[in-house]
This record gives sequence, structure tokens and C-alpha cells, in this order.
Amino acid sequence: MADVDTNQIATDVMSEKELQWSDLDGLQVFDENGATLNFGDLYKNQKTIIVFVRAWVRTAGVHDLAKIPQESLAKANVRLAVIGCAKHTFIKNFRKVTGYQHDMYSDPQTTVYSKLGMIRTLSTGASGSEHVRSSVASGLANSLWRTMKSMSSQGDVKQQGGQLIVGPGNVLKYLHIDGGTFDHTPINKLLSMADVANVEFKKH
Repeated sequence: MADVDTNQIATDVMSEKELQWSDLDGLQVFDENGATLNFGDLYKNQKTIIVFVRAWVRTAGVHDLAKIPQESLAKANVRLAVIGCAKHTFIKNFRKVTGYQHDMYSDPQTTVYSKLGMIRTLSTGASGSEHVRSSVASGLANSLWRTMKSMSSQGDVKQQGGQLIVGPGNVLKYLHIDGGTFDHTPINKLLSMADVANVEFKKH
């Protein structure tokens, strides 16, 4: 735990020292085909950047994650995984919309979210990320429209996410629990801490 970056951990959630790996490792997530995988398998053998997103309708940050070259991740021996809080049946379409081709999983019951102390709120929180591009109002309107179009919920819009860098094994490098809808770790900060080459993002 000595090298954990704690300056982004919200004060009202659990400390990284309180993580119960025995509880986390065996929790299951789903891939796009509905197959299950233990959460701990994501980081068992290599360092992994894990990004928990709010819902499958929140695409802006994932569009940018899609721009990370697989070659850069492979060179650093780092895995990248996105986890959403809705059914796995939305993953394939979400890939088409965002262009994201790295690992992607679903935690529809938000069991991993809850164990990590991720919160439910519509507060904007502090914006530390260049990847936030829409207001809460427009985001909610977009979510409602897409939900109506699909006739099925694509995730709890109140469920906030977070980012962590962990592995190989239960070695935590970084943990950030989003305090609101605008509160995300900049992607290049995650890449730098995982020793992956940064990506140049266009200004919006």
C-alpha cells in the first residue's frame, strides 16, 4: 500500500486500506456474451486499469478510452477494463457507439461498485477531468431518450463510478471514487501511473 495515490480518494468513502480483497476477488462480472468472470481475475496476473462508468448511455469518457492504442498497453503489460452497471446485453452496441475495443464487463447488480464504496448521486462534484462534455440536464435527457428507444434501462444514472489501478494480484496503486457526475480522473493521469504512454486528446 505504500505507493498508493490517496489524494483523489473522497473523504466520505472507504480508505484503500479497508478494501477486503477476499470479498472483492470472487465477485462476478459479465462479458458481452453473458459469461461470468471473477473480478479478481481481471488483475490476477497483470497490472490493470479499471474504469467504472455510470451507465451504458454515458459515452464521452469511453470514446476517449477507445483512443488508447492496444500496442501501448501491451508494451507496458497493462490491461484496460471498463465496467458498467447495466445488463451485459448492452455491451456490443456500446462498443459500436464508442469504438472501444478493450475489455468491457457488466456489473448489473452493482455488487463490485458497492464493495468499493461507490456512491449514488446526481451531484456534479468537482471536475478534474477533460473528458466531461455534457451537463447533468442534457445527460439525463440523453439517458431518458435512449432508455425509451431501447425500452430497457441501460444503467442507474445516479450510480457513480470510479477508477483504480491494481495488480498483479492484490496490489493497489491508485483508487478514486467519483464524488459526482463530473468527477473523474483524467485518462492520462491513469496512464502515467500505470507506466503507459500518454494519448493526445483533441480539445472540445
